[in-house]
Amino acid sequence: MSEQLTDEMQGLTLQHQQQHRRRKRRDYHAYAALGAEEQTRAVTPPLVSPSGAFDPNAAASSAGIGYSGIPEQSQLQQQCQQGQLQQQPQQQFQPQQFQQQPQQFQQQPQQFQQQPQQQPQQFQPQQFQQQQIQQPQPQQLQDESQTASLSVPVARLKADEYYADKQFRTFENVAPPLAGTQYEVVDQGNASPKFSLMTMYSIPATGELLKSTGMPLGMLLRPFAEVGEGASSESDETDGKTMNNVENVGNLENVGNLENDMGKGPVDNGDNTMDNTIGNHAMDNAANNDAPDAGTSIDASADFGNTLPSLSKNQPAVPESDFSHTAGVPRCRRCRAYVNPAMQQTGYQMICNLCGFTSPVPSDYTASVDSAGVRSDFYQRPELHAGVYELRVPREYAAVSASAGAGADAGADTGAAQRALWHVFVVDTSSTAVDSGFTGAACTAIEMSLYGRRGRSLPQGAKVAILGFDSRLKFFDLSPGLREAKVAVVADVAEPFVPFAGTVFGSPVESQDIISASLERLQCEPAACERTALGGALKAADMLLAPRGGGLVTVLLGSVPVLAPGALPPKLPPHQGLRGMAAAEYARDVLTAGCTFYTDTLEKLYVDHCIGANFFVGAPSPVDLANLDHLSARTGGATRLWPRFAAERDELDLANAVQRTVRGAAGYQAQIRIRCSRGLQVDRIFMCGRAYPGNDGICASLPVLGPDTSIACSFTHDGKLDTKKDAHFQAAVLYTDPAGLRRVRIINSIVSVTERAADVFSFASADATLALLVRATLSKFPADTSLVSVRNLLVAGVVRAVSRYAALVGARISAPGELLLPRGLATLPMHVLGVLKSHALMSRELIAPDRRVNSFSLLASSPAPLLSVLTYPLLFALHSLQPSHCRWRTLGSPAVRSFCLPPATILSQAQLQAAGAYLAFDGCHMYLWLHTQVPLQFVHDLFGTSIDSVEALDPLIVQLPILDTLLSRQVRALCSFLSMHYLGLATHSVQICRFKTDPCEADFLQLMYEDRSAEMVWSYAEFLRYLHTRVQQLHIDSPKPAGMRFGIF
Repeated sequence: MSEQLTDEMQGLTLQHQQQHRRRKRRDYHAYAALGAEEQTRAVTPPLVSPSGAFDPNAAASSAGIGYSGIPEQSQLQQQCQQGQLQQQPQQQFQPQQFQQQPQQFQQQPQQFQQQPQQQPQQFQPQQFQQQQIQQPQPQQLQDESQTASLSVPVARLKADEYYADKQFRTFENVAPPLAGTQYEVVDQGNASPKFSLMTMYSIPATGELLKSTGMPLGMLLRPFAEVGEGASSESDETDGKTMNNVENVGNLENVGNLENDMGKGPVDNGDNTMDNTIGNHAMDNAANNDAPDAGTSIDASADFGNTLPSLSKNQPAVPESDFSHTAGVPRCRRCRAYVNPAMQQTGYQMICNLCGFTSPVPSDYTASVDSAGVRSDFYQRPELHAGVYELRVPREYAAVSASAGAGADAGADTGAAQRALWHVFVVDTSSTAVDSGFTGAACTAIEMSLYGRRGRSLPQGAKVAILGFDSRLKFFDLSPGLREAKVAVVADVAEPFVPFAGTVFGSPVESQDIISASLERLQCEPAACERTALGGALKAADMLLAPRGGGLVTVLLGSVPVLAPGALPPKLPPHQGLRGMAAAEYARDVLTAGCTFYTDTLEKLYVDHCIGANFFVGAPSPVDLANLDHLSARTGGATRLWPRFAAERDELDLANAVQRTVRGAAGYQAQIRIRCSRGLQVDRIFMCGRAYPGNDGICASLPVLGPDTSIACSFTHDGKLDTKKDAHFQAAVLYTDPAGLRRVRIINSIVSVTERAADVFSFASADATLALLVRATLSKFPADTSLVSVRNLLVAGVVRAVSRYAALVGARISAPGELLLPRGLATLPMHVLGVLKSHALMSRELIAPDRRVNSFSLLASSPAPLLSVLTYPLLFALHSLQPSHCRWRTLGSPAVRSFCLPPATILSQAQLQAAGAYLAFDGCHMYLWLHTQVPLQFVHDLFGTSIDSVEALDPLIVQLPILDTLLSRQVRALCSFLSMHYLGLATHSVQICRFKTDPCEADFLQLMYEDRSAEMVWSYAEFLRYLHTRVQQLHIDSPKPAGMRFGIF
């Protein structure tokens, strides 16, 4: 490896050549031709000094630096490294961990001039002057705009700026924006990238061409994505002809035999905003409204986003058609595809866009057709003009009850009455949980998820049950007439029974008083035992929900389950200092779910009974989280972890997480079916942390669904595609919404077909490719591969794509010694490097076992925006905020707004400035890193005048105080936006992280992914050099066909 890292190469530059053929709307064809290939060319200066030693300065500049964001060393830092400058104590900014080479951080004494006394002083970023960094100018370095694609922060910023005044039209535009970009979507009959993301938008016509590119062909689905930035339908712009809801469409014929198909739709689950005040601990820190003299008053009308716009204001609900009172839904009689905008209509017949079969149109569904083949009711029916829409379906689509038997047809009329989604809350009441404050925080979280500040949040008809457990089970009677909590204790946890059979469930509205009283008793009752029987509680929850058609179980666990059934003793390393294969085997053991009670018994019960399980774990020691995560993933639930739970710090996040899963539940009793054009077939489906065979596109059933539910699938060729036609994909999700209505959500995608490898690479999506690569690789662990092999497979996937691009495209346009990256995949190497540096794949045994499992689960199941920030977190320099930052601005149409983010900082310790303040967000945590010499005026503006120094800050602060200063408004608005945009939460806790003071600084420094890690995993520059070395080796070692000729002949 050292020899590879010291090989010379001439370097990485970027060149973009792109020409697009204008497509006519009437053609309805998604083909996009390129006049010239798009590529990202990166030029790296030599990596060795004249003496032959490794040159760290060249390493820092090898990532295609031609812009100020790439980590480089200033002349001051270079002089310090060469011993030419005497270092001065207390003038250095030395991060305490993960230093691979000396890094001098610049510091300038800051002079703040006192303003006249008539007006209090506020922190001004213009006064926070930073020493200019002199950028080295390699001879081969080209224009700055040509190297920006290699930087993830720069690419994100450019995407946000580009779509700040533009709409993304799903049919006219080809490649989707980067995941996490704010953009307004115009639905033109093709699904928004927020719902369906393809790995490539110009797919190969043959399997041989696909194999030669080394790229995966697949799709990442997020059926219930929250589209808060706004979307509209193209029909919305046509003189108000659109009708989102089509009622009484007539009695349609039952087109053929119904089959196992599935879908989901938008449901009003009540207020989706979280109460900022959730308990005494949070209130003590959050309600610190310091004196107004902390800073100058600013315009009260300034739009800093203190109140986030609701999703319903920014985007209309997914359009819906009502077929619940008809004989059936119009579908293709051969492949059973649902009617969609790409089907050709001839009046009394429709031609399927997937299989080409001609099916009759039901007589009640016919309409006149003009000369262009457009129906007269085109704008009134969402299924004819929208890429994503929903259908309310008749009784024939009802879910099969568990008592119907395995042989029942899912499309048969079982007569089962559908009901609203019911909930069971399972709360740990052991002495360990009570003493840590977890039980009290759990009860507060339940009450906030049911009521919040604005009253009821569950749909009408929903009911809840409360179950406490330690070494015994505690059932509560929730009869609406009771005034005091009534509890029944069951001591037999192996074979529990259910008391209060008729009143164990209560309505959140009618039984609000008794529900509050029961929760109060749970947290106030003295704990009698520290041992817990989680397995018995989960069996009791199944007994409660199985007769009622399923539901959602929310488990709040604050101790280690040690009683059978389902005991989960922690998996601790046999001894300290594990290295090499011993550490890898220990990691395999930690990530393996080995308790058959969870993987076999409970999984079968919960899946058969359509019960989903969510786990919120705050135990003081590891609980073998792999088994709990296996059950939650298989049932469509989620698992959240707080390794060192402290009520003062974590109560807010716990309440937010519980509220997110309870209020955000999109439905239950779900099945998914994926269809594709002739010539393609579904190969593998990646869901619930595992891979399933294609099975004609039928996915395993999911008991519950939520806004973060995502499914990935890969496709293979079983024939040749016609380049004159598009390739079509349709995903259908059949489900019961929280109100008890049976629905199908349809997601249609259209992509072009090509015979040119250059087109495949040019229109590739790095986000979808990353998701498919990660899921396909992690699904092989631990049965088929080791943790070391997982890392190697991830790197091999990047090498394969880059090397094939160099061989098929780059050989004709690149100079010797250049590494070429396709423009669409320019950020893929950095994101894969972020996966390698995650807790899931670290080789050290010092990583807490449950944190490793939680990280592994997030990588294997997160949607594209969250996966993007998990693999490359966001870092913002708060001391450099400008007045225009952190405000809401109009996005596209006047009705839609976007948040003006400040430029993100590159994840390198070389970028951290002395006396600086930074906000980091990794998708799970927010860290507010403060240097000890941060200006006092900055501290006053952010925390109030009562704080005299950084050392005086309370490290357990979870919310920033509400102050009438520009800086306070900006930072609070930024935190709120990040939590809502990526997590769907109105607020999120912020961990104070002071330089060389707080223990969480180690977690903050681990996010510096562009530096070499403590495990000696590559820096970004070194990883690019490694890729270039491997590409050159593959090019040299590849056999040359005999008699190979040049030219088209």
